[in-house]
Amino acid sequence: MGSVEFGAQVRLIGTTWDEVEAVGRAIDAGPWRSLWTGDHLVAVLGDEGEAVLEAWVALAGLATVTNRVRLGVLVSANTLRHPAVVAKMAATIDQMSRGRLELGIGAGYHRREHEAYGFEFPSIKKRFDMLDEACEVLKRLLTAEGPVDYRGEHYQLVRAPFAPRCLQKPHPPIVVAGGGEQRTFRTVARYGDVMNVVGITPAELRRKIGVLEERCAEVGRDPAEIRKTVLTFVQVTEDAAEAERLRDRYRVFVQTEEAMRALPVGPAGEVAEKLRAFAEAGAEEIIVTDLPNEVGAYERLGEVVGRVG
Repeated sequence: MGSVEFGAQVRLIGTTWDEVEAVGRAIDAGPWRSLWTGDHLVAVLGDEGEAVLEAWVALAGLATVTNRVRLGVLVSANTLRHPAVVAKMAATIDQMSRGRLELGIGAGYHRREHEAYGFEFPSIKKRFDMLDEACEVLKRLLTAEGPVDYRGEHYQLVRAPFAPRCLQKPHPPIVVAGGGEQRTFRTVARYGDVMNVVGITPAELRRKIGVLEERCAEVGRDPAEIRKTVLTFVQVTEDAAEAERLRDRYRVFVQTEEAMRALPVGPAGEVAEKLRAFAEAGAEEIIVTDLPNEVGAYERLGEVVGRVG
């Protein structure tokens, strides 16, 4: 097993900025490499009427109250924002954070929030076509030495200037999320610096890394250039009934019963063992999600992840 690092995705649903800020400061002081927000306009678990903080605005706030951790949206739904606007937001937060941004992007999947606010929710094929173009637009803008022209099927730029530039060179790492082996992994191979998958077992992770290596070979890319990361639901509890309730809560995001059993939910020792299995399967970073926005929860989990290395 190679060395593995840990990140944490804070809750923006059913919370307040004061809670997010306190947790962000705790993560910055703990054993975490990275801090992420999630991009939703309505709650995806439970009552959709719950308060939901906006992902990029919250990330900008976190950039000002942290000093060390890497920062990103895991991941920004491409269907909700034009990639040129995302590039501008990314450059701004990269400067605000003194070069700590990771630029996460995905195709978008939550139909309800699109319908609620009047965003088009295209077919899955069109969403992945758009994602591929968006990644190209992002890379073109973030590395441009002058105005950018781009004419794609979904996005067009006409002598588009781009300033200020990012502090990171050539650009912040582009994190492409999704486990699709035909479309998403081809986009990762062409444009991504980081792959991120969710809802799978360690064995599936190992196999998907192999598929990504094939996609990289197709485009002449060294797969070692791409960081392999996993997003997983994590809860530490000694109560077996509570652990089962939590697993059921995550069922909508988890693809198989085997993956349900692989979730790091349960007693601390079992959680550490399951996290270690992802590291042994090739995960270079494991990003935990859905902890309560309580400083103590991150401190307790921080002790657990310390056993995994």
